[in-house]
Amino acid sequence: MTNSIYEILEEQIYNWGLNKEEILSIYIVGSRAREDKPFDEYSDLDLVIFSTNPDYYLRENKWLLNIGIVMTSFAFQTDHGDPEKLVLFEQGAQDDFLFKHISELDHLLHSDKIPTGFYRGVKMLLDKTGYGQKLIPEKFSRPENNLLTQEAYLHVNNMFCFASLYVAKQILRNEIWIANQRDKECKQLLLQMIEWQAKAVNGETYDT
Repeated sequence: MTNSIYEILEEQIYNWGLNKEEILSIYIVGSRAREDKPFDEYSDLDLVIFSTNPDYYLRENKWLLNIGIVMTSFAFQTDHGDPEKLVLFEQGAQDDFLFKHISELDHLLHSDKIPTGFYRGVKMLLDKTGYGQKLIPEKFSRPENNLLTQEAYLHVNNMFCFASLYVAKQILRNEIWIANQRDKECKQLLLQMIEWQAKAVNGETYDT
């Protein structure tokens, strides 16, 4: 799969939003908007869309037919609990549509606030307000990570040891489902330690 399919989708999304009165602004975020760590051919397209009727687009699927051939789609939530629609278009192109009410955009513009996620990278795809550019940071920066301290390391290390023993006990009890769930927690703790190790070797500003 080449990047051309996403270029086509961006154009189709732009034209779709341009012809919908309730769509006011569309931003590209995520890896396809970053400058410090460019996207690759497997990167999906993450969009933040401000609309007067976001619930409709989260609930319905007919509007997607104006953008491309849909293989599957479903409503989901981001890590921060924001509602979004995940869509798989033809040729395996994945799009994440995060819809927000226009009142949130008005609040951001009037309070001179920029969404935290925009500091990592954002591009304007469509703006009918004339002020959408105000949400583009003058300088992009990496998100702050949990700092490595002796106290933090010991806390995570102790939790990992405790959780690992708990998982082993559940396996012996043949409680495979519980073991599976707790194993995910172990992996998150292990991932934190791997991140700290990478920063210890490459420097605190190393992007993990």
